[in-house]
Amino acid sequence: MDRFCPNCSSRNVEPDTRRTNVLGEAVFNINKWMCNECGYTGVMPEGDPEEFDQDIEFDPEEQPTVETDAGKAYTSYMKIYLTLILLAIAILLLH
Repeated sequence: MDRFCPNCSSRNVEPDTRRTNVLGEAVFNINKWMCNECGYTGVMPEGDPEEFDQDIEFDPEEQPTVETDAGKAYTSYMKIYLTLILLAIAILLLH
């Protein structure tokens, strides 16, 4: 079943990953969504918007942008370190 925005009934919704990375979203809060039409963020029900009988009004809340470049750099450095460790192990095993 598709999710929809309870504020405007749009089906143009996606997981809201602006405050965390994809792994963090999957582990800590898998039901946080964002509507691309009205800006609502939060729980998005599944099903038919016509059958959703709650009359709820939401005020869009401005979400600050979080800089994620430090995490990307950390991941790149970890790949380099792991490659160097594996290379050192291979050299030791071949001698």
